[in-house]
Amino acid sequence: MGYNKDIKTAKISGEQLVKLEQLALIGRLTGGIVHQLRNPLGVIDISAKFIAKKIPQDDPKVKESLETIQRNVVKASEIITGILDFVKPHEAKFAGRPFSGFLDEITEFVKIKCRENSVNLEKKYAQNLPEVNMDKYLLEQAFVNFAFNAAEAMTEGGTLTLQAEVDRNGKAITVKFIDTGTGISDKDKDKLF
Repeated sequence: MGYNKDIKTAKISGEQLVKLEQLALIGRLTGGIVHQLRNPLGVIDISAKFIAKKIPQDDPKVKESLETIQRNVVKASEIITGILDFVKPHEAKFAGRPFSGFLDEITEFVKIKCRENSVNLEKKYAQNLPEVNMDKYLLEQAFVNFAFNAAEAMTEGGTLTLQAEVDRNGKAITVKFIDTGTGISDKDKDKLF
């Protein structure tokens, strides 16, 4: 019986090894594709900067559109970097950042998604929140995902409120993403982590 058990264990380990090799191959392929995306993204960035220099900036909508293109090129570059970091482990890079400014960047990024989904975006946080030592990239990914998921869940439109407040002791900040959607169905709640 011990002999059969050893063979079964060896077989499972072999299957796991094949899956690990497949995941490694997918990681290498993904890394190659993502590297290829950087070139056209660079062309978009250079083209937007060229257009910004050549056309009059007196129309606020044109100016905002060009700024949106350039901001989203930066965001796409960060996503590409994130995918590459996923292929190779990401080492957290903590730095102090003013938290109100960070939240302003998040709301600026998600406002287009909210507009597409007829969702009003409300900010409820003080502009003088303290500096926070954080990995901007990782926290931004999480916050943007929360906001996008909330906006997409409000199929009939609604309101998404980004709220942040400092606790009484001034040692922690609570951030809430509050939406007027229907919430997660009972059957899907067990799929959450």
